[in-house]
Amino acid sequence: MACDWVDVPVQLIAIYSQILEQNGYTPSAIAMAKEAAKRLPEMNLELARLYGRIKNEEGLRESSYEVEEVFGARLNTSNERDIDRLAIAEVRFLTGKYQQAVAILQEGLAGNDVRPQLARALSSIKISIFEKSIVENPDGTFTADPVSYTHLT
Repeated sequence: MACDWVDVPVQLIAIYSQILEQNGYTPSAIAMAKEAAKRLPEMNLELARLYGRIKNEEGLRESSYEVEEVFGARLNTSNERDIDRLAIAEVRFLTGKYQQAVAILQEGLAGNDVRPQLARALSSIKISIFEKSIVENPDGTFTADPVSYTHLT
């Protein structure tokens, strides 16, 4: 992109990236999302989501690593631990690390505090894992494959 983005707030760059993607300009959307992530490392989560939507495994792996680094470093020092856990769980889920996604949410729920965001995220992940275990039978009916489900959780 020929534009100088230095004076543009990172949130506007992220919004522009989303608009570009919605209008089919995926390479430009990726470039803008990378620019946002370069300036604000937490924006790697948006980049990972974008790579996940377009099924770019290499980009997803790289941006997910960055998310784990940024949010993982803050996990024990931040007051926003739930947000950090949610971000890490999301990228683990996106990269197929289902057991690790479940584990980090369960760790956050281990105490006595009520944490509805973590509980909802854990439920959503478990539902998604269950849905991935559903197989079509030769007679056209569907069943959950218990071996697959057990393996994914």
